[in-house]
Amino acid sequence: MFTHVVLLKPKDKIPQAKIVAVLEHLKTLQQVIPGIVSVQVGENLSGPNSQGYTYGMVIQCISAAAINYLTCGKRISSLVHTTKN
Repeated sequence: MFTHVVLLKPKDKIPQAKIVAVLEHLKTLQQVIPGIVSVQVGENLSGPNSQGYTYGMVIQCISAAAINYLTCGKRISSLVHTTKN
């Protein structure tokens, strides 16, 4: 099992409802990308140690190839950007 961690730092001007929509959208990665076993997203509770990252995502994959597919070409970024409309 392989784990991929993504930290998110939305811009201050983005409404909370939009952030929630993006996080919900990211949960769909498991249905779209083969090899993903689970996707968890949530608020960063680290407080002052967060370095400004307010949300995080943990993705469990069955192989390094699944992580490579996910991160190659910035697929996560493109999924976030598609929800900007």
